[in-house]
Amino acid sequence: MAMSSHDFFGVVDMGSPHKEYYPNGCPLECRHDQMYCSIVSFDQSGLMLWEDYCEDGEANNWHCPVICQADSAQKCGTGFDEYCVSLGETCPVICQEQYCWTDNYAANGDWLSTTESCATWGEQCPCGAESVRCTDPNNADDSWCSPTFYGCPLICNELTEKTCFPISFTPE
Repeated sequence: MAMSSHDFFGVVDMGSPHKEYYPNGCPLECRHDQMYCSIVSFDQSGLMLWEDYCEDGEANNWHCPVICQADSAQKCGTGFDEYCVSLGETCPVICQEQYCWTDNYAANGDWLSTTESCATWGEQCPCGAESVRCTDPNNADDSWCSPTFYGCPLICNELTEKTCFPISFTPE
């Protein structure tokens, strides 16, 4: 495929008969004491875009700052864990102790959503909307949340009870 010079905006002459062509102009070139960093944004379809720039390496301890374009992105995380997400997304919950994922149900027992929250160690995570906490009589530390519509299952005490499955030979 033949290329004409008017199809391209950038030409880099590498000091030889070979030339490199760039459709969007010449690439960014940073000095030896600079680093390549990016400003993050998102297009209409949610695709992440980067706009490169040069940043002073020594002044920033050779760590690029996280910069999110305010009209399409927001910053999540802290410290070295910072990153950008689109404005349509939400940043995840950041906990110092334990994460909780709480399921919310409709009155008929259908799952609706899951929400994130934090709890201190040793504290139980909360049950969501239309749910009830169930416990295992054989293990007091074992509990979970079940839709209120279904309630908690019957669990027999392994030491003092046995599970029976009644069999009926009549139509009712």
